[in-house]
Amino acid sequence: KDGEQVSFDGIDEVSMHALRYVVTVRNIPPSQVVLHGRSLGTGPVLRLARRARDQFRWNLGGVVLQCPFISIKQVASDLFGIAGSVFVPAECYDNLDMVRQLCEMPKDPKLERWVPILILHGELDKVIFPYHGRALLSEALENKHPMVEAHFSQSATHNRWAMRDDLVRPMKRFFGKYVDGWSEEEEDGSWTSAMMSTISTARCGGLFF
Repeated sequence: KDGEQVSFDGIDEVSMHALRYVVTVRNIPPSQVVLHGRSLGTGPVLRLARRARDQFRWNLGGVVLQCPFISIKQVASDLFGIAGSVFVPAECYDNLDMVRQLCEMPKDPKLERWVPILILHGELDKVIFPYHGRALLSEALENKHPMVEAHFSQSATHNRWAMRDDLVRPMKRFFGKYVDGWSEEEEDGSWTSAMMSTISTARCGGLFF
């Protein structure tokens, strides 16, 4: 609305409302819900995954991070030098810290498992360099996260991906391992078409389910 300011807390609240709608109104079990964030959207997605686990005690089906970053400060430093990172607010998205928090062993008995994480990054990404994705993967592995996977496409850039080979297929393998109710017997054609249509809306980044 006119006059309203966008804030990190506001984004968190909007994303939480969306997730609560999916779970409590649409009655989709959390274990069948996958959060997918692309580029800047990976920040809100990781914060949402942590909140869903810690506040609502939900076992999510998984988190997909496409073109993720270590932190906004690091992206600014990559693109504009150290001086550029000075202007990034301290509270801006720190994905490395969020991944570290999601690697903490679940202590609540209602939390049956870790939050599965899939990292997708293009080797030709010149906006968020692929070492960001590798750093998040290394952090998860070093913290002994048992449900983290990654796919680094040799031909993908930040915005151009081979939808079927670089997105749909890695995601289907990931879903088959970790998402409750997922079946390899799903109709490949219809699911793939729907998935490609959904992914194609994400060219400017953001959060979607």
